Amino acid sequence: MSAGATHSFFFDRDGARLYGCLHAPAAPAKRLGVVLVHPFMEERQDAHPVLRALAVACASRGIPTLRFDLKGCGDSSGEWSDATLDDWRADVVAACEVLRREGAVTDVALVGLRFGATLAGLVAREAGAARLALVHPVVSGDAYVKELLMANLAAEMVLHRKVGVTREALLARLDAGEAVNLFGYAFTAAQYRALRQVDLTRTLAGFDRSTLVVDVARTAQAREPKEFRALTDAIGATATLVRAVEPYTLWAEGKVQVARAESVEGALLPWLEV
Repeated sequence: MSAGATHSFFFDRDGARLYGCLHAPAAPAKRLGVVLVHPFMEERQDAHPVLRALAVACASRGIPTLRFDLKGCGDSSGEWSDATLDDWRADVVAACEVLRREGAVTDVALVGLRFGATLAGLVAREAGAARLALVHPVVSGDAYVKELLMANLAAEMVLHRKVGVTREALLARLDAGEAVNLFGYAFTAAQYRALRQVDLTRTLAGFDRSTLVVDVARTAQAREPKEFRALTDAIGATATLVRAVEPYTLWAEGKVQVARAESVEGALLPWLEV
């Protein structure tokens, strides 16, 4: 692939056909490359322009960068309802190997947004990540599930001006082994059980590689999330917590479609170059 090019391709992960897009630098590549891990469900679609712009920005600084779709997402094979947390974890590990091979790098920085950051954190040790950047990560899977359910009910209220079911009823259905519809995705009981066990603070305690936790806030005065401070403290001396002020939400549809997260880039790019 020529320098400065963008190369789209498919790669195999244990029979799953995953879509990848490699952004190659115009200048000679650095030893470090980046794997970007996208968020889930509707957040993936809304955050796509931001992650693409970040990949371009990294490549412009000589950092080969791989974007890819997890199993059951985007252009990758499989159905969402058939994918598991173990599948998605394995996808991230495989993407790191692809970047090492196709991007000709020796070190990989895992950079994820929202639950993509969570996945990056869950496999950082297994993937041999040299660096880890968690952009507004989901720290507690249990809290995330409840957040998803509430957001889905709120969207239903906006569309239909009524809600036909409660969050408690949806949780009861999941506990009974049924799938529930979340933003058009069949969220399965197996996915629910796996996500509820996620505790990023516990997983990353004592992680010994350079880690950046990015709190994305709408204003500089916003309250710092307690879970981000606890996560940073659990990792220890290798972790830094920073704030990126973005006036508009990067991963949800709003009045403004954000095409680039300049404050997030301002936090990430110098950290990648150190």
